[in-house]
Amino acid sequence: MTELDKINIGLLGAGVVGGSVLDYYYHSRDRIAQITGIPIEISHVLIKDSQKARNVSIPDGVLTTTLDDITLNPNINVVVSLLGNEDFERYAVSRSLSQGKFVVTANKMIISKYGPELFDIAKEHGVSLMFEAAVGGGIQIIDNLINRYTPNRIQSVLGILNGTTNFILTKMAKERMAFEDALAFAQEAGLAEPDTTNDIEGYNAAYKLAILASLAFRKGWVDPSQIHCEGITQIHSRDFKNAEDMGYVIKLIATANDTQRGIEAWVAPVLLPHNHLLTNIDGQLNGILLRGDPIGDTQLAGAGAGGETTAASVWSDIFKATHHLRRNTLPEDNFFQGQANVVSFDECAHSNYVRLTIRDGLRIVQDIGRICSDNLVSINQILQLKDRKWVEDGIDLAEMAIDMDPSGEGNITQAIADIARAPYCVEIGSRFRVLS
Repeated sequence: MTELDKINIGLLGAGVVGGSVLDYYYHSRDRIAQITGIPIEISHVLIKDSQKARNVSIPDGVLTTTLDDITLNPNINVVVSLLGNEDFERYAVSRSLSQGKFVVTANKMIISKYGPELFDIAKEHGVSLMFEAAVGGGIQIIDNLINRYTPNRIQSVLGILNGTTNFILTKMAKERMAFEDALAFAQEAGLAEPDTTNDIEGYNAAYKLAILASLAFRKGWVDPSQIHCEGITQIHSRDFKNAEDMGYVIKLIATANDTQRGIEAWVAPVLLPHNHLLTNIDGQLNGILLRGDPIGDTQLAGAGAGGETTAASVWSDIFKATHHLRRNTLPEDNFFQGQANVVSFDECAHSNYVRLTIRDGLRIVQDIGRICSDNLVSINQILQLKDRKWVEDGIDLAEMAIDMDPSGEGNITQAIADIARAPYCVEIGSRFRVLS
């Protein structure tokens, strides 16, 4: 094989992350060559609008609006795909791999949903698909799971994986903002997309969890559509005061466990005790807690989003691809073995905390207890929430909370539905899992 005298990169997308990748490149070319031992040139940058103003100055002749200028260019060795669009990015990544190019991407959606398909294309054409930036921003969890942690049997993954929702919940907790106000603040600060559905409904965290569980457990690829998802839209600002009174904080948690029955994986709002390792992961930070043998409990935390943070992980993969291109080798990524068996969430058992509004009256506690018993749900306690009685339209109302011992999720869901139909129930409010 002819020895390479430089590495040519085609960059797809020059948005927030792509712009940061370019900014690092133009300010650090000597350092890049010193680290890799070979000059690296970003020779082409794919954009949609050539007239759009950009934060980074790109030389003439580098910009293109035609994908084939990069994917079919025989001189380009590495394609860095940062488009953010599911269908087009899947096509662009597949086409680049098929042309024998190493690919680096930050797109968690295409990796989680189409990873096995894309890995097979890469293997067939003797290249590699790298995705360090897809999970955890600058935490660099992917390389740890693929390489450094392989001597360990990882048993569980627990994480705060979405910086947008963590920022919103932090504002609600510390400043008692309403959800709508905290969301608007996040959007104004550039921390949330105009369409926040994937963030606030937990889907983005599920995509990331699917990737982490697949790499950590090595039991096959986890389909993100099989991960149970609940978002943060039903959380009320007063839930934070209730949680605080009980010694908890509220976080959107993504968690997966490797069990004898299969992989349990879910995303939902959780009550964490104040002494938990993830309790102080606030704002835009991400935090990941791994439990394994013999490594024990290991925590990784850091900025989970943002252009510069994500660009750092992109460049880590570029350096890795350069290493293998110079030596005509491939990384050993033997982590995919068919589809993983994901246990139905209804069959999992967890402690739950449910807040509800009732018409104040007699024998309500007894009826709630009967309904839970009929559904095989064990109750730890039923609480009358402090200072939460009022009169509305001449009706005495009150807020209560049901603290449930570990019980089947399907049973709890049915019990909640039965309580919701009871004549005294005005509204089922927030629902949290409780972790120790």
